[in-house]
Amino acid sequence: MTNLTNLLREEVRDYATSAFKGKLYFSVSEDETFYSVTFVPDADYPAKVEIDIVIAACIIDNIILVEKDSTDKPLYKELLRRGIPREQIILRYAGEKTPD
Repeated sequence: MTNLTNLLREEVRDYATSAFKGKLYFSVSEDETFYSVTFVPDADYPAKVEIDIVIAACIIDNIILVEKDSTDKPLYKELLRRGIPREQIILRYAGEKTPD
């Protein structure tokens, strides 16, 4: 599971790049199973924009659950490119169910 953990961490962290009129911050849970990137708008952002999580994913039982992805470069495609089988990725934000 360490390879899966490292791979997910790397891929989610790659989304924490520059942003128009704001910053993107990478976060990881203490047990290193939940990863996210949060958008924080600059104080002078021209419109009222809230802080927002743009990517959120976790690992449960060797399965990657993508809880949220509001990017134009879907996380699951990057995970597939890195060799993670589609059966090991669940898109919770798209309504896919976790296996029992």
